[in-house]
Amino acid sequence: MDNLRRFPAPWVMEEEKECFRVKDANGFLICRVHHREDLHAWGYQYAYDFLSRDEARHRIERVIVHQGEDGRTLDAHVEESANR
Repeated sequence: MDNLRRFPAPWVMEEEKECFRVKDANGFLICRVHHREDLHAWGYQYAYDFLSRDEARHRIERVIVHQGEDGRTLDAHVEESANR
């Protein structure tokens, strides 16, 4: 049944300057979630239209990754990708 999965686990989250990227086990990009921390820091009047870094990260955790099939949290996946 695992061979029927469209995006095989484990998924890895990578952080870039203005976005987080989520990739599957084959390195295929599943999604990109943009954030603009600088706008929130400056008090930009339309900053509420953009996700902060923490909001983007929590959105990925809650909606996309939640908890992996192996039971690890997003922090464990992020730490693993940082050590590669």
